[in-house]
Amino acid sequence: MTLTFLKSFDEATAFLQNVDRWIVAIGVAGVVAGSVLIFFVSTTFTNPLSRLVAGVQALERGDFGYPVDLRGSDEVSALTAAFQRMRQTLQDAQRRLLDAERLATIGRMASTISHDMRHPLTAILAYAEFLAERDLTDVQRNDFFQEIRIAVNRLMDEINSLLGFS
Repeated sequence: MTLTFLKSFDEATAFLQNVDRWIVAIGVAGVVAGSVLIFFVSTTFTNPLSRLVAGVQALERGDFGYPVDLRGSDEVSALTAAFQRMRQTLQDAQRRLLDAERLATIGRMASTISHDMRHPLTAILAYAEFLAERDLTDVQRNDFFQEIRIAVNRLMDEINSLLGFS
């Protein structure tokens, strides 16, 4: 035995219109919820990652001072903090490298200056010893004095060029 229940056409149409309204309302609520979710994901993950990428690109250009915020999810903030530590370590290493290069340059310069000044000083010392130890004619003495003057003038030129360099 079956029981059949018949509804009027108006009741069926009203029921379907009610279902249609519910479907539209659920769809609109889904779109709103999706928009809120997208906004949340964007502000939590995408924007902080975009700022971090901008910081990495700034570091690539040599800009160590580009600000990078620690906002975002725990993972993004941890990544940003690690990036900032890496940036500081890299900046410290670059500073130490520049200091080492500067010291090496000063060392090479001191070696060159020492060599350039030693040669005239050796000549002055040798001619002074010749003048002190030997019986020389006036012409020989004058020649040795002239060589000493030449060596002293070379030293003076070296010192003046150093003063001009500094």
